[in-house]
Amino acid sequence: MSFATIQVLEEEKVKFTERAEFLKSYIEKLRTNEYDSEEERFEALDKAYRLSSELDFKERVIEQRVKQIEFIQKEEELKEKAIKELPEKVEQAKEVYNSMLDDLDGLKKMKKSKEVHDAIKMVEGQADQTDGIIESVVKRMELGDTKQLLADFRVIDEIIKLKK
Repeated sequence: MSFATIQVLEEEKVKFTERAEFLKSYIEKLRTNEYDSEEERFEALDKAYRLSSELDFKERVIEQRVKQIEFIQKEEELKEKAIKELPEKVEQAKEVYNSMLDDLDGLKKMKKSKEVHDAIKMVEGQADQTDGIIESVVKRMELGDTKQLLADFRVIDEIIKLKK
C-alpha cells in the first residue's frame, strides 16, 4: 500500500517539478524580453506576476510531497524494526504481567485492610488490562495483521516500562 502511495507522490512531485521549471524559465523570459510598447511590457509583467503565484504554489506542493514521502519511508522503517523486535517485546511484557500476578498473590496473602483491598482491586484491573492487551497483540502477530503494528509496539513498550 505505501509503495503505491509513494509512487503516486513521486509522480506528482515530478509533474509539479517539471511545471515549476517551465514556469521559472517562462517568467524569466517574460521579465527580460524586449517589448515594442509599454503596454506589451506591462501585460508581460502582469502575466509573469500571476505565473509567479502559481510557481510559489507548485514549490510548496513539491515540498509537501517530499515531506510526505519521507514520512512514509520513516514509518515503513519503523514498521520493519517493530516486526523484528515485537516478539521479544511481547515476551518482556509477559514477564511484567507475571510479576503483576506475583504482586497480586502477595497482596492477597497480606492482612486485609482497606488499603490492601484497594490495592488488590487496582492490581487486578491492571493485570486484566495487561493480559487483554498482550493477547490482542499476539493474536494480530499470529494473523500477520500489521495495521496496528506501531500502536501495538508502543503499547507493549509502555507495559514493559511498568516494570522499571
